Amino acid sequence: RSSARKSQAPRSSRLLLGRYSVEDAPPLGEGGWCVVHRGVDREDGDRPVAVKTFRAQAARELGEDGVRERFAGEVRTFQALGAGPDGEAIARDLLVNLIDFSRAAPGGDEPGPAEDGQCYTILELADESLDA
Repeated sequence: RSSARKSQAPRSSRLLLGRYSVEDAPPLGEGGWCVVHRGVDREDGDRPVAVKTFRAQAARELGEDGVRERFAGEVRTFQALGAGPDGEAIARDLLVNLIDFSRAAPGGDEPGPAEDGQCYTILELADESLDA
């Protein structure tokens, strides 16, 4: 009689923006231009976060400048709604707060691609689906 267990290989993870760990696992959601993965904020007690980035299809359809413009517009929209990283996190029914985003220059305020060339938005992880 064997007591061998099925073992799962540990998933690898990558560190984004120096603090957000994202597992190489199936995404939480994806669309034509973007994909969202589960991550954790290593500097905030491993708080769960959602990490959104653009897919290659977005660059093919919009061009790299178009992706950057759209990304910057999304960040500005969160900030205008008071849901940006500089605002106070407020509990909302239909909107998550923007926690962080990649910047054009380290330590800067201007949205832009990270060192790996990707544009990232770090959002609160919703605890339930918004599907209607």
